[in-house]
Amino acid sequence: MKQLIKTVIDYSTTLSLKNPIFISIFCLSMLFSSCSSQNSNFNVKIIAKDDTIKVNTIYKAELYVDYDRLVLPNFHIVIGNDTSILHFDEEKGCGIFRASNDKKGKQVYNGFVDYLNNKGSKRKDEFQIVFYIY
Repeated sequence: MKQLIKTVIDYSTTLSLKNPIFISIFCLSMLFSSCSSQNSNFNVKIIAKDDTIKVNTIYKAELYVDYDRLVLPNFHIVIGNDTSILHFDEEKGCGIFRASNDKKGKQVYNGFVDYLNNKGSKRKDEFQIVFYIY
C-alpha cells in the first residue's frame, strides 16, 4: 500500500500536483480503499422495533446472519467476565435478545456469533446492541 501511494505521488508530481480535481480523486480513492480494507463487520443484522424504551420495559431485538441451514448459529452476549447464550428462534431463523433495566440512559451490549456461513466457512462475528432507556 505504501509503495502504491509513493508511486501515485511520484506520478502526480509529473502531472501537476496543483490540480484540485486530481487531488480530490486521489484522496477519495484512498479513503474508499482504507474503508474497504478495514475489518468492518456488517454480517450481523440487528432488527428492533424501537431504539428507546421506558424504564423496566423489555427491549427486544432479532439478530440475523446468513448461515448454513444445517448448523444453527450460536449468539452470545458478553457482560464483564460472563458470557450468555441467546435463544435462537428456528422458525424466524434469528437470535433473540431481550433486556430490561431500571437505569435511565444509553445501554450497550457487546456480543459475538459463531456460525457456518452459506459457503460452509466457520465464522465468528462481533456485534453491538445499543438502545436507550428513559
